[in-house]
Amino acid sequence: MEKLEIKLGNVRILPKENFPRFVAGLGSFGEVFAPLRRPDGVRSFSRVGKGDGDVGAIDLRHPRTMLPPKKFLFPPEMEMYRFSADGGFTDPPPNGEDGPKVLLGVHPCDINGLLILDEVFRRYYVDPHYFAKRERLVIIGANCEPDDKCFCKSMRSEYVDKGFDLFLTDIGDAYFLRMGTSLGSDIVVADPDAFRPVERADVRVYKEAENRRAQALKSQVELDSLPQILELEYDSEVWEEAGGRCLSCSTCSSVCPTCYCYDVFDHLNLDGASGSRVRRWD
Repeated sequence: MEKLEIKLGNVRILPKENFPRFVAGLGSFGEVFAPLRRPDGVRSFSRVGKGDGDVGAIDLRHPRTMLPPKKFLFPPEMEMYRFSADGGFTDPPPNGEDGPKVLLGVHPCDINGLLILDEVFRRYYVDPHYFAKRERLVIIGANCEPDDKCFCKSMRSEYVDKGFDLFLTDIGDAYFLRMGTSLGSDIVVADPDAFRPVERADVRVYKEAENRRAQALKSQVELDSLPQILELEYDSEVWEEAGGRCLSCSTCSSVCPTCYCYDVFDHLNLDGASGSRVRRWD
């Protein structure tokens, strides 16, 4: 379904008592994934089951998830196509993981990361694998509770006005809901009784919540003249210090919301005449 941008003035209020009903309704638009609380305290985008336990474990205010949502569009490993001497090139068979998905609780910084990936994968050549998944992905954003490690304000990624179908802002006993696309509007229209109109008092509370969040973003990274500074400090001892701590584990690339480096290699079957081409995060 084509997603048409709509005016952000299209807003509703979702009472928190209706949140489980809202999540259940999302199942009509795809398989639902959300940041779930794990026993070890880590948050990760996981499949939301139909039970009340999974809905109760959804944490929309978490600072960050273990892996960014890019894994749903740009998986760590993907079979691109298969080949054989007789049949030429063919698409891999469906694996059951390519159906429509709903990502609930994507933060502004991660939505901005996805917008950057959109540009990367269509800048010179359109990546059909990426955009096939993108067209089947519903994005429902949510504001976070920043901690002392959040530096999204320095990267100008603490707010979004596009890149989502719906966006939820916690205003106490309800969510202030913005509709960003026609698909987001369809989700609301599918169960209109779960929402109520926005009142003037809601707008005041929404502004207060946004202001508190803005003031909580205290971590700052100075970016002015950074390329020139790096070049001038090429021989700085800081590189030896940082390099001494690096284990070359590639975790930084895995958790980065915009890293798109990958390697391509071929798997040749034992018959020597067929195989598959695979790409993997590098």
